[in-house]
Amino acid sequence: MSDNENQEKWIEDVLGSMNKSERARPKPDLFTKIEQQLDKEGAIAVPILWRRVAAAAAVLLLMLNGLAIQQFSQSNELVPGEVTLEDTYQQSLISDYKIYD
Repeated sequence: MSDNENQEKWIEDVLGSMNKSERARPKPDLFTKIEQQLDKEGAIAVPILWRRVAAAAAVLLLMLNGLAIQQFSQSNELVPGEVTLEDTYQQSLISDYKIYD
């Protein structure tokens, strides 16, 4: 046999070696042990004080965001005589495109 045939036979033997094997099965009492462990831990209880602190922090953040939005909208109002960015770019930098005159 050539090396190529030996290698193919070895690959077939390795792939075929698991054909008659049984599926792995956990211990019969494993599921009940997991359930018991979960029951011992129980739900994580968050104290009412922490819930109140979180609610107060959320309200404070919402109020600060509202104040920031209000300040931003007031600062963007035009003042008479103020030059805007649009006015700046409407004027051309070069008024005459004749370079060599």
